[in-house]
Amino acid sequence: MALKKIKLEKEDDGVPSTAIREISLLKGIKHPNVVELKEVIYQDDNLYLIFEYCEFDLKKFMRKIGGPLPPATVKKFCY
Repeated sequence: MALKKIKLEKEDDGVPSTAIREISLLKGIKHPNVVELKEVIYQDDNLYLIFEYCEFDLKKFMRKIGGPLPPATVKKFCY
């Protein structure tokens, strides 16, 4: 599992709209090329997003291959 922590400010605004959008989108997407959002936890003025663990993120993958992605790879990712 991977954890993303969103610290909520001590204001009356509640959860930021960007976080709500992210959660809403990720809850609705089930695709092998998109990391899965497993759970959302609110605790102690923090919002925790629990994701499936991925061995590589895009930045690490690009470092591994040594440069920009070939157009054929980008096309596969987008498909």
